Amino acid sequence: MTTYTPTSAGRIDPFFGHPALFYTTEKDYLQGVGEFVRAEAAGGRPVLVAVPGPRLQLLREAVGAEDEDVTFVDMRQAGRNPGRILSMLQEFADRHRDRHPSIVGEPIWPGRTEAEAWKRPATRH
Repeated sequence: MTTYTPTSAGRIDPFFGHPALFYTTEKDYLQGVGEFVRAEAAGGRPVLVAVPGPRLQLLREAVGAEDEDVTFVDMRQAGRNPGRILSMLQEFADRHRDRHPSIVGEPIWPGRTEAEAWKRPATRH
């Protein structure tokens, strides 16, 4: 979950929050992420939720897919090429720079291949 604030000159304000959510259950996940998304949208901030499909559906149901300030993106598709993830996030932030956007992203998940997870193959010595 990330937020950033552009300055009037268009530069990013020194405030850039990048909290992590540690959870053990689906309930913890929905409570933590869902509350964050609802609070940000209620405050008039556009929110990008870019998480893998099953979690995306859970969040859509928990948050409500009708809020125009919340954009849902399936990270399994959008993040298929890891090199595109940062540009996707930056494009969203730039598009909403006047409204202090927030982003929820989950670029790594169980089942992601080594290449997709930016891991180098293990070397044997």
